[in-house]
Amino acid sequence: MTGAPVRIEGIRAKRSKPGLRPQHLTAVQAVARVSQAEVTGARLGSQALTFRPRTIQGGRYRFDVAETTGSAGAAKAA
Repeated sequence: MTGAPVRIEGIRAKRSKPGLRPQHLTAVQAVARVSQAEVTGARLGSQALTFRPRTIQGGRYRFDVAETTGSAGAAKAA
């Protein structure tokens, strides 16, 4: 939102499964796409990432939190 680069470390470090889970990774990828950001460390299990946003790109977007694997953020259609 501020346009400033950010480094995040220790992501979910004290959890039984530390690092980014699928729903977190999708959120990072979504914000990266909308802001045309350069991101390093955006992968499943990563406990650190660097996010460098550029210009916000308006438009219509769709992001599937269960695209790669099921997640706590996923819901199945009946």
